[in-house]
Formats: sequence, C-alpha cells, structure tokens
Amino acid sequence: MKKLPDWLISYLRQPFVFIVWVMETYAINTARLRIFMSKPTVAKVFKLAITLTVVTWIFVGLMANEEDRSRLTDTLKGFWGEVQDINEQKKLQN
Repeated sequence: MKKLPDWLISYLRQPFVFIVWVMETYAINTARLRIFMSKPTVAKVFKLAITLTVVTWIFVGLMANEEDRSRLTDTLKGFWGEVQDINEQKKLQN
C-alpha cells in the first residue's frame, strides 16, 4: 500500500488535534471550576450574585410599563419553553 505524503497526513490530522485539545481544556477547566466552587466563600458570593440578579429582574419587570412587561413575559415564556424542550431531550438521551 502506498504511503500518503507527510504534508497530507499533517493536514488531515489537524481537526482531530484540535478536538482533542478542546476536550482536554474542557476537562481541566471543569475540574478547576469544581475546586473553585467548593470553597464556601466563593459559593456564597455566587449564590448572592444569582439572587441579586433575580431580584433585579423582578424589579425591572415590576417597574416596566404594560407594553414592555408583555414583551418581557413573552420572551421569558419562550425561553422557558426552550429550556423545557432541552430538559426533555436530555431525559430521553439518558
């Protein structure tokens, strides 16, 4: 069998090298994040930030006029439907 030229092998290898690099980086960063979030102070700060964000959006929703409130409500309903579809797809895959 005839051997492929080195430049062609190198060229065809690149997508696989990139995919492996992305997967390794993801695994390393996931482990780092798990360690980082296991610290009690960090976890409290993130919970506080999430809580403040939710409270801010509730305040925005309450202060919006009727037209903007209906747009906000429609957008949130659309996002909620997409989230439910994604959750159902994940359940079916498992």
